Amino acid sequence: MSFRRREEWMEPAFEKFRIGVKIVDAARNRTVSAELVSDPGLKELYETEKEWGVYRSGAIAQFRLDDPNRPESAHWNWVRKFSGRPARTFRICSLVAEKSVQGLLMICTDPTSGHTATSQKEMFLYISFLESAPWNLREYVGANIKYSGVGSALLRCAVALSFDMGCQGRLMLTALPNAERFYLKRKFEHVGWDAHEKLNVYELNASNALAVLEGRS
Repeated sequence: MSFRRREEWMEPAFEKFRIGVKIVDAARNRTVSAELVSDPGLKELYETEKEWGVYRSGAIAQFRLDDPNRPESAHWNWVRKFSGRPARTFRICSLVAEKSVQGLLMICTDPTSGHTATSQKEMFLYISFLESAPWNLREYVGANIKYSGVGSALLRCAVALSFDMGCQGRLMLTALPNAERFYLKRKFEHVGWDAHEKLNVYELNASNALAVLEGRS
């Protein structure tokens, strides 16, 4: 699977992969090498949660549940999210740099129809969760983020998987309020409301997916 060469996108959908990508060392303002790694096991997710959990616990202790400054993902736990989910339906991809997981993506690889009357005629992959490590999020560390570009790299991975599954790069998700700007900037369209999740629904169409994949959005 590649983010740029069309002829390399169509690998078997469940083949494991390691892909070299670039992210930005925010403190030094320079690009650094990282890897997208498919299908980390529960042991790796447990170790990641131990590392990320220090920041989560600090945020939970600092902010009340109704405090608008409380990080929206402070209650997330990737071990719980993955446990019990069918391995052939959900995939997790991690982005690793400096031997630490800098971000995680969970995507449902069972294509689903779109949310609107028009997009219901098309097939999408659904992003269940996408998160950068707490030290890469301003919600946790203010301006002192360690790496930027993590979310964008994970999103390109999701688009590539959508191409692999024959969905032409199309993606659908529900977005936490603080993440909506991130998706809108990358040409996702607001298409409705999920009453169960109580979150806005966004879709990425095929033409905009190609721009995301090639780093033009």
